[in-house]
Amino acid sequence: MRASFGTGSTINPRRAVCSAIAALLFTSLAGCSGSVGSTGSDTDAPLSSTGTIVDFTGLCVDVQWAGTASGTPVQLWDCNGTAAQKWTMQGNEIVGLANKCLDVSGGNSANGTPVQLWDCNGTGAQKWSYSGGQLIGVGGKCLDVSGANSVPGQQLQIWDCHGGANQQFKMAGGETPPPPPPATGDLAAAKAFMKPLGLGFNIERGWAWSVPGGPRAEAQYLASLGVTHVRLFFPWSPTVNYGGLGFGVPSEQQMRTFFDGVAAWVDGGMTVFLDCADELDTDDFDNHRDTVYEEVRRMAAVAATYNFPKDRVAIGPVNEWVGDDGNGGDPYMQARKDLHAILRQALPGYVLTVSSEYWDYYRNLEKLQPFADQRVIYSFHAYEQHSPADWQGAAVNGITDWSRRNGGLPVLMGEAGPYGADESSFVGDLLPAMAVFRPTLWAITYGGALRWNKSPDDATLKDGSNGTADLRGAVIRAAQAARGALGGNDGAP
Repeated sequence: MRASFGTGSTINPRRAVCSAIAALLFTSLAGCSGSVGSTGSDTDAPLSSTGTIVDFTGLCVDVQWAGTASGTPVQLWDCNGTAAQKWTMQGNEIVGLANKCLDVSGGNSANGTPVQLWDCNGTGAQKWSYSGGQLIGVGGKCLDVSGANSVPGQQLQIWDCHGGANQQFKMAGGETPPPPPPATGDLAAAKAFMKPLGLGFNIERGWAWSVPGGPRAEAQYLASLGVTHVRLFFPWSPTVNYGGLGFGVPSEQQMRTFFDGVAAWVDGGMTVFLDCADELDTDDFDNHRDTVYEEVRRMAAVAATYNFPKDRVAIGPVNEWVGDDGNGGDPYMQARKDLHAILRQALPGYVLTVSSEYWDYYRNLEKLQPFADQRVIYSFHAYEQHSPADWQGAAVNGITDWSRRNGGLPVLMGEAGPYGADESSFVGDLLPAMAVFRPTLWAITYGGALRWNKSPDDATLKDGSNGTADLRGAVIRAAQAARGALGGNDGAP
């Protein structure tokens, strides 16, 4: 989750207040999950094909008047089969008339910067990737039809990627890749873990072990509604005291309290995704890296003593990687690899989870380079609204393309929340894509943000009584939709 204050400024709305909660008892932790947005990178798959590029109305991307001079505008025009509308995708460059490149004017990443033809020069202004029907260029911005005004003569521009129809382009060679061949070995194990899952819930920090009524009873209640999985995370950070754990490596007993809760959720019928630490930012790794690594190492060692069923418990290092490097890049690449290696060494045979930095929406996952380890499920968080058609179209296509380009990797929507809309409408919009995303809703919580349950003292879902929305009914319908869509699904999008 995130809150924004001014252009280019994002802060976690609850991280700043968590230190004030430190006096709370360890058994009643307080806090909340945090997510922040991401800018793009050019790590998406390159293209390799020749043909036309067609927008959402059927108009073609065209070099104005078939001009060959550098600086000639690139526009929309009625498709006519001329050389002005022929484009060749060579690696990350899109080459057109006179062997010149599709170029963002001046390499400027500002919204509204026009697109033109220019001598190919290998700069970032001419680097493009194709994902989910979108052409993504400099600054992670998308090729865009201004104001969705698709008319002949409309010059194209770049704009923040938002998944709208005016950023959808069909390309020769850019269709969804075919399904990969049947998986074997570690990848097959990861897919088998995912295959039966549909709709899930996040459980707020301390409620992993202290949810009202107990984890086992709550798991049985959720299973009766059709919920298949929960996501839990150990509420620890070296710089924010999330309710009494302190800043050093927690004690073994504190860790066992958490893992006892995990065991109860499993015993009650839930598949569990768990993370060994809470949200961490660059300060945590710049100044407390050794402490973070030691905490994950000890959590992994304690987890190994529980012998959890390997088809029911998947383990990751960090709830959320907060922020980028200030330039849209990923500052956590090495830490992500190191912590994954720590988990794998202690937990051979378990399915592990890997997630991208700078949470906000599904496109962040599409920029993540997969690990060589294939016994892995990849996850993302999304706090955004789309129409059912958009979720089923651009969003599903983006995730599916990324998965299939990389051999059919399984994907989990690790947090899903409807800022700007009510919960029942949000989950209803997700219905067409339920089996692709396997959304894990935020949250069953003692907090106030996007709470699906009745109160901080009652973990059952709001059911329409006392003037609330019938979220229980919405969950039942969503779970049914997920089950209905899973026929033939092999555990990947």
